[in-house]
Formats: sequence, C-alpha cells, structure tokens
Amino acid sequence: MKKASIMGIFALALAVLAITGCKANTGNAVYDADVGIVESASERPAEGGLVKIPISDFSTDIIKYSYKKGDVTIRYLTILGSDGKPRVAFDTCSTCNVRGSYEKVGAELNCKACGQSFPIDDIGTGNAKEGCFPSYLEYGVSGSDVIIKVSDLEAGAGLFS
Repeated sequence: MKKASIMGIFALALAVLAITGCKANTGNAVYDADVGIVESASERPAEGGLVKIPISDFSTDIIKYSYKKGDVTIRYLTILGSDGKPRVAFDTCSTCNVRGSYEKVGAELNCKACGQSFPIDDIGTGNAKEGCFPSYLEYGVSGSDVIIKVSDLEAGAGLFS
C-alpha cells in the first residue's frame, strides 16, 4: 500500500470519529473529537500494589502517566504546586468526560474541552464546586516518593472506559 493511501485511510478514520463524536484510544495517545489528539502518557510500573513516583521526577509542567487495567488505560497527571508540593489527579473529568484534556497555562490547568481553568494548587483536592475539575485520585507522600495505591487507580477505571 502506498504511504498516501495509508494516510488517507487514517484521515478518513479521524474524520469519522470527529463527525460521530466518538473517542478512540490510539495506544497511550488519545483522540477525542472535542479536543483532537491528546499527548501520550508514560506507563508507570506498580510493585506490591503501589505505584511510586519519586518527587524528584515531578515538574512545574504537567507530566502524564498511565496504568493498564485489562483493556482500560487509566491516565493520571502530576505537577508541582507553587509551594513545591506534588499534586496528582486523574487526567479526566467526569463532567466533560474528555480524557487527557488538561493543559498548563501559567499557574493554572485549563480544560481544552470546556475552557474552565483551575489553580494548580487546587489539583489533588476534592472538587469544591460543581462542574469540570480534574478527577480526584488519592495519593500520599512517603519519604521522597509519591505513593498511589493500585486499588485507587483501578477504582477510577470507569472514568476511562
């Protein structure tokens, strides 16, 4: 098959997704009709029922990770707050139902689907108001690591299926 034909088929598939409003998982990258191709997320291994992320791996920019439960890819994001403390949340919102739609703009995260913005320092807390907000993912800090229980990641699988 010629490269042009393959690209044409891919473009047609994306057009069908856009027209029907469907979402498709394209590996660790996600296509969503509302926001287009969303960046990929690195899969993070679990050991002993825990995912450990060294705080030294955190950044003032969003870093996105994934965890697989069967055929469901669960995405979550990490970022450092203005106080230098780590923040963690699922990379989706149950209101907008768009996976991977958050981007950093200044000191806030913006939802590319609805335009709502959130102070980075509020990430990792429960949603204090109605509407779009990065879905809460419980985590803790032990020494120099952020610890996420696999059971907490798996409890969020419904947000991604």
